[in-house]
Amino acid sequence: MELGQWIAVYGAVSQSASSRERSLWTLFAGGFVSSSLVMAIIAYAVTRGPSSSLQQAFTVGAAVFGLLVSFVWMVAQIRLLFEYQHWYRLLRSVESQFAGAEFHRSLHRLLQGDQVCIPSASWICDEWHPEPARFPWIVRVMPKLVALWIPAAFLLAFVALLVGISIS
Repeated sequence: MELGQWIAVYGAVSQSASSRERSLWTLFAGGFVSSSLVMAIIAYAVTRGPSSSLQQAFTVGAAVFGLLVSFVWMVAQIRLLFEYQHWYRLLRSVESQFAGAEFHRSLHRLLQGDQVCIPSASWICDEWHPEPARFPWIVRVMPKLVALWIPAAFLLAFVALLVGISIS
């Protein structure tokens, strides 16, 4: 393959990977807001006063709706996370075709916890000197945990709410 073709492939794969990541976090924000709104509506209905049969039916319906929303959110979030990881791995494999070029490989090493030297990082004695940078393990793991566990927490909260309503 010619260099121009490799660069075109690299650009397309890079754009697809960034699009998947943007979709992942857009879905996360939308799911979080919608599940929080349903939870707030249920909390308002429960704290409104003595429960009538109509209010209890509304609360059960809202809890079932919240359960469905959080389940769909969790499944879509997991799928998008795996798609993003696939495109990111493909991006790194295409990048390996460039001899010695460092585009996303240094970011990958940084996200894996390896030490990466950042060029022109600190100004010492009138010249720039590279400094090592490393993400702590909690910073590396936290986005994936948030993307997977928050939807599951909302799902369990809606299940617990339904169980609590059915018991009372």
